[in-house]
Amino acid sequence: MTARWIVRPQWRGAKQAEWLTLTADACFEVDGVEYWIPESYCSDGASIPAGLGILWWICGSPTDADNCEAGFAHDALYLTQALSRSDADEVLRLLKMEYEEWQGTSGKMSRFRAGR
Repeated sequence: MTARWIVRPQWRGAKQAEWLTLTADACFEVDGVEYWIPESYCSDGASIPAGLGILWWICGSPTDADNCEAGFAHDALYLTQALSRSDADEVLRLLKMEYEEWQGTSGKMSRFRAGR
């Protein structure tokens, strides 16, 4: 599976906000198929249970930029059921890695690259 952003999401909402809102349409591609997310779409970022502190250490806060970007796509895929749950989860992982490559960092997701 491949996934990448075509039009990166732009949003408003503070770092600790419960909901983030797209300020423009966003578009990502999975295996050559485009998925558009409309302006004003709301997301809670990456839904990482607060009680699982180790996941926050590994993945970061739900509202970190890499989690927000991937979270918009993940939430839209879950809502529309355009892909299976496991495929939507894989898109989240791939878009988080794509964000790190775009930023030129080898951040949190780099440790998960080798197994896939």
